[in-house]
Amino acid sequence: MNINNQLLAGLVVLLVMSVAFNIYQFIQLKRYQLHNRTKASWHEAMNLGNPISLFLWWGLCSGAVIGILVGIIELFI
Repeated sequence: MNINNQLLAGLVVLLVMSVAFNIYQFIQLKRYQLHNRTKASWHEAMNLGNPISLFLWWGLCSGAVIGILVGIIELFI
């Protein structure tokens, strides 16, 4: 496989992971909105005590930052 095919395959994998993260986080945000009426703290409502949820939030945020940086670099260079 040449470099373009490898890059395309990597981008497809990242896109699928991003969609999965976003679906999970959407569910978490809806749970937070539901628990917001019960005055639970946002840490509890977002389930940040769970290592999986914490990892997914970290992956979503870091992926967004890296994606924005790469997009800006590709746009201007």
